[in-house]
Amino acid sequence: MAPRAAAETEYIVPPTARAIANPQENAVPTFFQPAGVNKPVPLVEFIPYPQPVTDRKSPVVKILIGGVVVVLLLGLVSAGAFILFAWEKANAEALPDHLGMFAQSPDKSRVDELAKLDISNAVDGKDNLLRDEALPVLDANPTLILYSDGKDIAVSDLRLVQLDTIKADGTFDQIDFQASPVESKPEMKRLRVPSGLASGKYAFALIDGFLNDGKHKFWAFQIRNTAKPDNNGGSLHSVTIPIKPTPTPTPAVKTPTPTPSMPPPSGGVVAYTTTSNLVLRTGPSQDAGKIRNLKRGEKVYVLRLSENTEVFNGIESRFAFIQTENGQTGWVFAAFLR
Repeated sequence: MAPRAAAETEYIVPPTARAIANPQENAVPTFFQPAGVNKPVPLVEFIPYPQPVTDRKSPVVKILIGGVVVVLLLGLVSAGAFILFAWEKANAEALPDHLGMFAQSPDKSRVDELAKLDISNAVDGKDNLLRDEALPVLDANPTLILYSDGKDIAVSDLRLVQLDTIKADGTFDQIDFQASPVESKPEMKRLRVPSGLASGKYAFALIDGFLNDGKHKFWAFQIRNTAKPDNNGGSLHSVTIPIKPTPTPTPAVKTPTPTPSMPPPSGGVVAYTTTSNLVLRTGPSQDAGKIRNLKRGEKVYVLRLSENTEVFNGIESRFAFIQTENGQTGWVFAAFLR
């Protein structure tokens, strides 16, 4: 290369945009002014800048498009919610809507209420239940739901009774069961028999008082055609509930005859009342008209006995036609005289 002429003037041009963007190309070009030229002509590299693209859509079109998108999104959300609701409803567990005892179907899609039976004498009442073929038929591993506020029916007082084992001496077989709360329903309890039940008739029962004289509640049902031959095992227990004894008639006791206020009737037998408020009636029946109440220990004269008998408080007896010491006559229940 030939040496520069002394008359040439050196100019340094600022770096171009490309040079700034690409450091490897940051060599600064140098230009020389030949002699006799008044103004240098720099070599300037032209780099076009990208021009912004103008959206030519009108605001109305934009609003319409946005509205369509919103409607589509709302439709998708609504459809999803409806499908979810329908699925939950189809798979929801059926639960009772009022207090009582209910049998739940194996797939939990239905509950059927068991009738509550008020029974005073469970020894006699079980015979009627054993003859009743209309009792609800449940699965061999039944699930029952007790819906109670805890005051009317306490789970701790419930017994699962095998009806054909109730005896006149107050004994019967009781089967263990499990009770667990229903999810988010503390007033509901799910009752299960893990080992299952043999074919037969049963009842969940609340025993209150003597077995043959009380205020008992029974929810009866039956099991049919199960492979289990019997309920013998660890979950079966023999239980005894007291039986109210039959009253024994008070033996006649001879007492001194006090001086009567009126002469005794001819052929009358002296007797004394053994209970308070013994009703003197116009005829030999508990439905006959009431004359008055006799006091305990009151002396009367028995003139004759009725042909018929009636039962009162478990005691069967005739009626006695009597005369009181003041001459009043009428009929009383003879079992309460001595």
